[in-house]
Amino acid sequence: MRRSARLVLAALALSLAHRVPLGRTLAMVSPQVTRHRVGHRLQWKSPARIPLLPLRAEPSTTAMPKRPVPKTSDGHLLRPRQVLVQGKAQALNATIFEVAHPQALLEFWMQSALPSSGGKSGAEEPGASSPEVAGEGSVDPFGVVLWPGARVLASLLLSPPYHSFIAGKRVLILGAGTGLEAVTAAKLGGKVIASDVSPLTLEILNWTLVSQVPDAEVSLLHFDILSDDPLPPCDVLISADCIYNRELATRLGERCIEAWSSGSAVLLADSQGFHRREFTLSLEASWAESPRPLPDLPSIMIANLTDIVGSGLFMEEDIRYNISVRMLELVAESKDQGTADGSGSAGALLGERQGLSREGGEGPIASGSM
Repeated sequence: MRRSARLVLAALALSLAHRVPLGRTLAMVSPQVTRHRVGHRLQWKSPARIPLLPLRAEPSTTAMPKRPVPKTSDGHLLRPRQVLVQGKAQALNATIFEVAHPQALLEFWMQSALPSSGGKSGAEEPGASSPEVAGEGSVDPFGVVLWPGARVLASLLLSPPYHSFIAGKRVLILGAGTGLEAVTAAKLGGKVIASDVSPLTLEILNWTLVSQVPDAEVSLLHFDILSDDPLPPCDVLISADCIYNRELATRLGERCIEAWSSGSAVLLADSQGFHRREFTLSLEASWAESPRPLPDLPSIMIANLTDIVGSGLFMEEDIRYNISVRMLELVAESKDQGTADGSGSAGALLGERQGLSREGGEGPIASGSM
């Protein structure tokens, strides 16, 4: 089957599974396509239409090393990706690991989600013994590649005031994926807890963290955002591109207020725009229950990434594309509303932020409102 046909079938499966329009699911499997629409009092404002670059293969920056070939315990081949994270205060060259052939994982996951599967588990499908789908075929595969939201939050951490605030702070990452934010926070001296629900993703995270920050104070945690388990104590909560279904969107809204109420700053990014309405509804509903005073309106920033190189779940070759990423920032307005350890909040330094305007200013990150 041709790649374009597989892409459309995968988008159709996502559309049926999550009850979202087909055009939006096409955007998910093809990262250079974006749609933005939320009709609610809290709105993520959309910028002008983003010009799309033609799909074309680029010289790969993810060539596999000759020896040894990295792979997970279940036989999933991994590839290293070199990422330059450019913040306003400093830059970071990082290497993260991704699954080399994510298309097989996604196709297998889609088969288990299709109505025609009759509710069968992924392990019963043909080909389940293949190394590329063995063991984790029925597990959400979306954390095995690098997403744009992770790039943006990593860049934010390397910008004022966070670049000088993170050191010594407890940083909890929900849905840590391939680990770019975890590496960045650890390099800045944070005490990082990188969590994910997928055992496969946690194994990939371990590859990344051992190679990049072997001596840092970093721990891995199997944590389900949808569970009733309380969040581990933290000073900063980070989550990127995790609101891609209704349940996650709703629960993450609650989790943001849970972290805020315990004294944490909250940084969240979304590049896909599938369920922002559900997220903002949940966020609003949780506001009234928070014992901690909330900002009048959360800070929303729009990061326009241009000419970035990456792949995707259905496009294993690197391409160049442009994309717009929304960021939610919940921070205290003064040190009196500081973090859980009483040391003050990054929000107290917001006036020092460089290049991040909340009035529609110039620069790669412009303001918006939810």
